[in-house]
Amino acid sequence: MTHVPIGIPSRYAWPIADSVFAGTFSAAAAGRDRAALHAAADGLDLLTAWQQSFGALDLQASVAMHGSDLMFTGLASAARLRDPAVLFEWSERARHLSQQVAPGRPCMRRPMDSTS
Repeated sequence: MTHVPIGIPSRYAWPIADSVFAGTFSAAAAGRDRAALHAAADGLDLLTAWQQSFGALDLQASVAMHGSDLMFTGLASAARLRDPAVLFEWSERARHLSQQVAPGRPCMRRPMDSTS
């Protein structure tokens, strides 16, 4: 697994993440689905650890968006393997990723009473 310590400056973390992405996509393109699954899992673990170091919701959402390409590549590779257990694992991973960042909701306020 590729390891990036929490709090590492982004100028160092993004090149590491880019190399993980490239490895995932090249393995998938070459038909090496198990290698693509391992690389995608490593990349998602990296992004999840990095995402947890951010306090701002917009930064967390940005990292989650980068993970979606890895997730779809992992799901497609799992489907090509035709192994129900692997596909279930990746569907659960996708569900978990989709719930990592709570969607922002507008504040619901009652209109002020104008009769006072």
